[in-house]
Amino acid sequence: MKKREGYDFKLSEDKIRYEFTSTGPKGRIGKAVLFEMIAEEVWNLSFGDLSADGDFDDSIVTDNNDMRIVLQSLANIIHDFFDQHPNCEVFIDPVDNRRKLLYNRIFQEKHVEIQSIFEVSGVLKQPLRREGYSHQITYDCFLVKRK
Repeated sequence: MKKREGYDFKLSEDKIRYEFTSTGPKGRIGKAVLFEMIAEEVWNLSFGDLSADGDFDDSIVTDNNDMRIVLQSLANIIHDFFDQHPNCEVFIDPVDNRRKLLYNRIFQEKHVEIQSIFEVSGVLKQPLRREGYSHQITYDCFLVKRK
């Protein structure tokens, strides 16, 4: 999956927080992507709307009619994060069922392209297990590592 046109983003000095602005019918909406280390070289990805105080909420559904460019911006940020942290894994745990289905659809539609660059594991929570990604399974979470 190569970098494609998305929103321009800013990277924090500590190289773990990214921000960009969504533009659409609802106006300009700040977005943030935060990577938090949860184990040695395993980083959790959080993504949401920025609030006035600079924090963000990952439960909001903005629906600013620019989902494709927002998702492409998120993909570009993930590429950049791997440039900054080449030996890490990124854990993607959707906050709700809607996002779980969206992320599964993205991985299913783009699995050939994604797996040409990344090693992807699917995580099922009941019972808890991690396995090599199969586009025929709906996963609860994902682990991604650059090849």
